[in-house]
Amino acid sequence: MNHHADALTTHVLTRPEHAFVRSLQEIPMFRLINHALGNMNVRFKLSLGFGLVLLLTLIITLTGWHGLYTMIDRSESLSDIAQLNSLTKDLRAERITDRVEKTPESTALVTDKLNEMKAQLTALHRQSLETETITLLNGQFETVSRLEKTFADVRANRQTRNQVRTRLEQTSEQALQAIALVESEVLKSVSQEQDSTERMEEFTNISQLRQQVQIARYQVQAYTFTTRDADEAAAIVAIDEALKEIGQIGQDEDSESLQGLGAATTALQGYRERLNEFKQIQTKAEADQELMRSLGDQLLDSVAALNRLQTAQRDSEAVNSSTTLSSVAGLALLVGLLAAWVMTRQITVPLQQTLLVAARIAQGDLSRDMSVTRRDEMGQLQGSMQTMTVSLRELV
Repeated sequence: MNHHADALTTHVLTRPEHAFVRSLQEIPMFRLINHALGNMNVRFKLSLGFGLVLLLTLIITLTGWHGLYTMIDRSESLSDIAQLNSLTKDLRAERITDRVEKTPESTALVTDKLNEMKAQLTALHRQSLETETITLLNGQFETVSRLEKTFADVRANRQTRNQVRTRLEQTSEQALQAIALVESEVLKSVSQEQDSTERMEEFTNISQLRQQVQIARYQVQAYTFTTRDADEAAAIVAIDEALKEIGQIGQDEDSESLQGLGAATTALQGYRERLNEFKQIQTKAEADQELMRSLGDQLLDSVAALNRLQTAQRDSEAVNSSTTLSSVAGLALLVGLLAAWVMTRQITVPLQQTLLVAARIAQGDLSRDMSVTRRDEMGQLQGSMQTMTVSLRELV
């Protein structure tokens, strides 16, 4: 507008508002927008204003939805982590049960829990984006893989141990059969000889030896089922006593019927070796079980750390969502108020200017011209007032 238009504007604005408008007019972008709006019709301005309101409402809604969906995703992650924690505890319980029962059914349950944990970790890894979360999940994957490998070793050791237990039974049976054969030969000699006092003593010693081997067999069986150190020590003592008794019988008696005790000695020595082999396998199995327990504890600690991390991220995202929504709402309110003020000025200011011109004309003042730069309805009205002013001036 020209000098006259600025003068008119000054009369329709308060002093603070005029200073604010002058400061806005110094901004090139505001001048460009103000000029563009001045050339639009009133209908388009009102439509633009309502459209802006709807756009701001949509932005606020989308911001709220984004925060809501973020919280839902984080809650689902926490739920999945809780399920992983439950699976880890179930795995520990099934492992302890399998350690006691050692049945195919208990072994299958442990394997199923390991597979479920791998599937759960895969699902969590697929939906995770944070570096810290992925690092923890990778560590848990590695722990579960080590658990699988260790449990495979436990199963293999269990099969080997069962085979050794079977060989122990076979070896003890061989020793008893050899002793029974000797006992039968001695008993035959007793029945054939008239003076059988010496043979009866041999028979008594062989019978005591058979009982000692039976005791050793029972002690070994007890150890293979309980795997207690006390039972192992008792089994070793019983076998050594049986070997010692065979040696004593061989020194005291020199009879062809006692030659079969050599087979019993060989069988008992093999029995002792099989027992040592069983002990080594059992020690390895115990070490594997302890390793699985340690890995299970590590997994529980890692899951707890993952839960704490996800909870902290959820709380942080809740604060960020609240802050973002408040900021967007405040910005939308500010933009809306500014847009409403600009739209209102686009209509009221030129209308007030036109009213001032009409009042001057009514008072007979035709000396001032109105510069019209707008092409909207208000500009057309101002143009008509200027034409009327010029016509009246020429008429007068």
